[in-house]
Amino acid sequence: MFFNLKSKIKKFFFLNINFFILLNCTYDPSYFNLSKNIGIDTGVVVFTYNRPNYFKKVVDALVSNPESQTLPFIFILDGGLESTKEENIKIINSANIKHKFVVVHDSNYGCGRTLIDGRRFMFEWCNFKKIIFFEDDIVISPDYIKLVLNLYKWCKKNYSNVGLVQCFNRTFLSEKNKIQNIDVVTETFGYYWGYCMDKNAYNKIKKILDEHEKNNLIPYSKDNPNALALAKWFEKIVFSKTKIIPKSTLFLSSSINWHAFFTNLINKFYSQPSLYRTGQDFEMRLALWKAGLIKLTTIVTRAKYIGESGTTHNTYSYQLLGYADQQDIQYKNDNRMKTFRVHKTNLSPYLILFDFPLGLNKIKSCCRNKINPTVRRFINTLIENGFAVLIKNAPDDFTNNLYYHTTQHLNAFDKNTILKKIYIIPIYRNKDLESYIELECNQDGHTFLYVTGENIVATLIKYKNNILEKCNGLIIENGDIYKDILVHFDKPFISTWQNFLKKTLI
Repeated sequence: MFFNLKSKIKKFFFLNINFFILLNCTYDPSYFNLSKNIGIDTGVVVFTYNRPNYFKKVVDALVSNPESQTLPFIFILDGGLESTKEENIKIINSANIKHKFVVVHDSNYGCGRTLIDGRRFMFEWCNFKKIIFFEDDIVISPDYIKLVLNLYKWCKKNYSNVGLVQCFNRTFLSEKNKIQNIDVVTETFGYYWGYCMDKNAYNKIKKILDEHEKNNLIPYSKDNPNALALAKWFEKIVFSKTKIIPKSTLFLSSSINWHAFFTNLINKFYSQPSLYRTGQDFEMRLALWKAGLIKLTTIVTRAKYIGESGTTHNTYSYQLLGYADQQDIQYKNDNRMKTFRVHKTNLSPYLILFDFPLGLNKIKSCCRNKINPTVRRFINTLIENGFAVLIKNAPDDFTNNLYYHTTQHLNAFDKNTILKKIYIIPIYRNKDLESYIELECNQDGHTFLYVTGENIVATLIKYKNNILEKCNGLIIENGDIYKDILVHFDKPFISTWQNFLKKTLI
């Protein structure tokens, strides 16, 4: 049923209706207080646009949670010519969810504005005290909602500076280590998916996000993103006074120089603004930092990311980042887990040095078309997992295209931190491998060759003895290469980059 919010919202709220649609709503909170009218202070909000095949899987997973029969679920559907809102509404209507409500945008807000406006709707219109936030590409376990609410309660009892919690993470642990760390949480800075936030935290970050929406999202167009204006806005936020909550007892990020992090990112905006865009995850990180808040996440994920096609990823990056290899997300006793352990050493003790082969900086087209996206994503993954990364001898266009600043990432570590060194040599062409073999290496750490190119198997076999003498292992990005050389090298000597992370992390 479609109806005008102002004229009919009060009348319909007191009827026994569990499904209705708000269309073309005018902002007036006095007409709308869903939390009070249904007597529940926690709401679940789900965002979708035009991926009904993903959305159906997400909704089915939500239905598997017992809270689908107790909590209100608000579905926010972005509009526009490419929206599949009719199909999405059919999915919602057929879902076995007791309290479900739908908000449909009459036009295309875009991802960033939709998320900001959705939080505003949940806290300021519906007046929920806390919300659980999902997008249409996260499939959760049957106990996810219960677990994330218990994690929220535990954090509120023990710490004052936790802004939000979530149980989705990129897990690169062995099955044994997963069980050992099943109740461990840590601070993360990556994707904000499936999180729980309360109104107190929202009020502390609201000003920055509202300002970002007004200045950078509402006037945004794909043809004119105005990246320089965005950079100036970042600069204003970063260099304004930072508020830190004095009574906070948990500061995992105290060893990270976030001022240096954001400053270096701003410098990259100014140097080549057309290369950089920022998503809502970045804005959330910035807003939380300015408010003195952190995000806590379970080390072991309880959700799967299925967004192989969308704004964030394509098939190539989805597979490259290991999402295609996601394993079990359901664990025994999750629905009864009420206490957690904090993994305080959230920064890896390893320093990763990417040392490009000599002469590679002269091969611009090779690096731009092939090595850049492959190695760059690997480096970003390392940084997301707490590694310090230092890049040596890289082409200028490679470092300029990095989303994260890396050459000064050592600033993120406390001066007293002792870092174990790992050297990684990117190998794309046969000549790269040959030039490395000719070098005299006296490196004070472990050395791995990161093989990303094609037609290189014969050269790897040819220089097998040299590789075994000089290196501690091979990291293979291409699955076909891995299979081809598996018969020529001992299995412990070679690994995929996902297995490399598993061996090096907890």
